[in-house]
Amino acid sequence: MPASAYYLFEDGKVTGPHSLAVLRQKAEIRVIHPASLVYPVQAPQPGDASAPEPAWIAVQELPDLHAALFPASANAALRLGQTQSDNLNAREDAARAPVDVNRFLQDNVAR
Repeated sequence: MPASAYYLFEDGKVTGPHSLAVLRQKAEIRVIHPASLVYPVQAPQPGDASAPEPAWIAVQELPDLHAALFPASANAALRLGQTQSDNLNAREDAARAPVDVNRFLQDNVAR
């Protein structure tokens, strides 16, 4: 069972403590990854003069936390195989007019 909250080392500084829900959100938007460094709240707080220097741990080294943040089913969904659109793009179809990307985007915005 992962700890209830963690400090996170991101962008060269310590942030947190962050709840597991916040860490999940950060993982979903790729702010953190399996090699990101965390420090459980149960341990002495970083910067506490009486505490030893914190032992930062990569998320991937904490199996319960890693599974909570990076579930196997989500990772499987990210793997892309050849799709029907890949097959269509591979064909040379002279009858098809090239796509005007700007027009395509304008049409989407108008809808």
